[in-house]
Amino acid sequence: MLKQKKKINKDSGFTIVELLVVVLIIGLVVVALTMIMRSVFLSFDRTKRLETAKAQAQEAVHYITKVARMSDFIEITGGSGSEKMHLTWRRPNMTNNQGYEEQDIWVCKEKSSCGGSYDIAIEDFFSGAQIDNLDFTGSSTSGDNRVIVSFNILVPDRNSSEPIKIPFQGAVSLRSYKINP
Repeated sequence: MLKQKKKINKDSGFTIVELLVVVLIIGLVVVALTMIMRSVFLSFDRTKRLETAKAQAQEAVHYITKVARMSDFIEITGGSGSEKMHLTWRRPNMTNNQGYEEQDIWVCKEKSSCGGSYDIAIEDFFSGAQIDNLDFTGSSTSGDNRVIVSFNILVPDRNSSEPIKIPFQGAVSLRSYKINP
C-alpha cells in the first residue's frame, strides 16, 4: 500500500487547452463589462450636457427678462417672428446732469448680428453648445405683455456627427412693447 501512495499521478493538473478556454472566457466577460460601463458613462455624460444646455437657456431668458423689465421701450425689429429684439431705456444724463439719455440694447443670436452699443448675444450664455432658429414673437393677450423667445439648442453628440437638437421656448415678461414691421 505504501508503494501506491507514493506513486505520482501523471493525470493531475490542467492542460494548455483548458487554460486557454478559461482565459478566453474571462476575456469575454471583461470585454462585456467594459462595454456596459462605457455605455452607462456615455449616457450619463450626454444627459449632463443636455441638462447643462437647458439650464444655460433658462439663464439667458432670465437675464433678458431682467434687462427688458428695466427698459422703457421694446421693439421687435422686422415684425413679430424676428431674430432681433431692440430694448431702449432712459437714464439720467450723467455728463451734464440735465435730462435723460437713451441706452440701446440689442438682443440677438451672436454679437456680430447685433447693432447697438450694448448687446446681449444669446450664444454667449452657452458653453459647448450653439443655437439656431432664434425667434422673438410678441404676445399681448389679456394684458399680459410678453415676448416669446424660442430657439433650438444644438449640443454636440459624441456618438454621431449630427448635434442633438433641443427645442427651447421661454417667455420674457414685459411692462409694454411695440412691434415694428
